[in-house]
Amino acid sequence: PVYLEQVVSPDGTPRLHCVFFTPKIHWNTGNIGRTCLGFGAQLHLIEPLGFSLDEKQVRRAGLDYWDAVEPKLYDDWDDFLERGPQGQRLLFTKYGDESLLDIDFAAIPPEEDIVLVFGNEECGLTDIKDRIGDERKIGLPMLNTDIFRSFNLSTSASIALWEAYSQISRASRT
Repeated sequence: PVYLEQVVSPDGTPRLHCVFFTPKIHWNTGNIGRTCLGFGAQLHLIEPLGFSLDEKQVRRAGLDYWDAVEPKLYDDWDDFLERGPQGQRLLFTKYGDESLLDIDFAAIPPEEDIVLVFGNEECGLTDIKDRIGDERKIGLPMLNTDIFRSFNLSTSASIALWEAYSQISRASRT
């Protein structure tokens, strides 16, 4: 297998963070937990969740890796803003003002964490849209938008994590 180097902050902690705001479907959370583990990213979950983290389906979706994921939990959006990672926060929505293709992750200073925030499967980030303010809103480019609404939540997060990881990793090799 090809092994990746973990993208870390100068203090050795993960630099990439994936945040799910009130996720509803356990399979998506288990899947992105496994993906975060593979990239060395930290998973953050903002409650309320639509499932229990003890459910066997979450563990099955994360396979035997779930115990190593160690997601950080927050009571609500305000709790996340207070205790969660600081840094460059990018909120992903199909109504984004910027395309993921235009984000230069390698230009974000190494001491600044990269926080990728995703809304839930039912309504995205609409529950907090009035409190988002000047946060950067990012969209994933899509074709066939007349029949295609959006990517699956864990797929969207995986695409964004890969793009951030890929850009930073390539820049560090030059």
